[in-house]
Amino acid sequence: MVRIKSSNLAKFFISLSMLFALSIIKVFGGNISRANITKSIIFTLLLLALLFDHQEKSKFVNRILFVELAMMCVAFCISTIDYVSSARELLNYSFLVGAIPIYSLLASNKWKLKDLLNQIVIVSVISYLIRLYISLYERIGGRVIFPDIALESARVNWYRNGFLRINPPCFGIIIIPITLYLIFTEKSKKKQMLYAMVILLAVVYSYLIHEARSVFAYNLIEIVFILLYRHKASKKQIILMTVFAMSVVLLVNSNFFSAFIRTFNVAYGAEAYSTKSRILSLKYYYNAWANRFVTGLGLLPEQVHYVSINTSVGEITGGLGDLGIFYTFVRFGILGIVYYIMFFYRGIKSAMENRKLDNTNMDMLCMGISISVLLTCINIDLFYSIYAYSAPFCVAIFGYSHKSYICKKKMMRISTNMVDEDSMDIEHN
Repeated sequence: MVRIKSSNLAKFFISLSMLFALSIIKVFGGNISRANITKSIIFTLLLLALLFDHQEKSKFVNRILFVELAMMCVAFCISTIDYVSSARELLNYSFLVGAIPIYSLLASNKWKLKDLLNQIVIVSVISYLIRLYISLYERIGGRVIFPDIALESARVNWYRNGFLRINPPCFGIIIIPITLYLIFTEKSKKKQMLYAMVILLAVVYSYLIHEARSVFAYNLIEIVFILLYRHKASKKQIILMTVFAMSVVLLVNSNFFSAFIRTFNVAYGAEAYSTKSRILSLKYYYNAWANRFVTGLGLLPEQVHYVSINTSVGEITGGLGDLGIFYTFVRFGILGIVYYIMFFYRGIKSAMENRKLDNTNMDMLCMGISISVLLTCINIDLFYSIYAYSAPFCVAIFGYSHKSYICKKKMMRISTNMVDEDSMDIEHN
């Protein structure tokens, strides 16, 4: 009888959940709704969490899960919508339970960090290429193939500059720091070049297909910042170079610069719509949240997810999805703020810890993920449906990084004690 290790079974199901989360499975046919896919993934991750809960544990993972559970309970209790709708609204936040099995596999060395990151890169590249093909096929052939993928968290007829806009894969938010980590931990020049092409694919996709000005700018800033950070530039140099990088984004060349600036100006029409929409949405929802700052507004009815505002340039429609990190703050109040403080604190602290021990690549990974999520959250919240599935991987990596620091520190202490003992023996002799 063949015996299958629980760790191998867990890795298989997590890998399978990646194929569903990145919609790769949809290419092979079958009309599977996004909601059903999400429920299936969460159910699988929950079972794995129960299976691995008694094994490797992380205080950080458990605490942040507790805060999120509290967030969800409070929001569920104060919400005015029915139970089914409330549960549906909380699905994206439920992904975080996957941090338990992912962390446990990493901490017990049953899943090498590099193997996990390589797998994330491979499935992301496949998803990027599928989405790229869909948009280019529509541009050339005039027909949208795989509409279930093209319309994920997007509206119908979402075009800009003649291209059908399609949201990036869920790991798009952390693909750059992950790939840079793999470049610096890889000795083969060929593989390093392949990883560099992955970064190029992500940046080109954000500019050409996703056509999100901010995401494209953030990608460039991430690359510059992470490279500077890895080479141990001073704090002053990092700040100056980050400002310089932001300027370079605007001044790549004169033609691009003029087109880029125009998209921020409402007077130039449709391309500036998203900027105006985001500003007005933020003002509208912030005013509503100010009255219930502690608890947040809770889970809102579908019709309240969007708001139409009359302006001097016509009616502007905005929504919760336009709020960036306030997407979580508005609905979950002070607990949502606590969650993000914990998230960024652990990420940056893990980076600093490993930096002290000259574990350069690990600290670069944690700092890179923190910066990538922070920048993206200016426009798109981590728990918005586009990126929600990546959250448990970020949390698990932060927890594993801290454990790596603790283990390495212990080893160094033991090594130092052994050297001291040897020295004493020599002196005694």
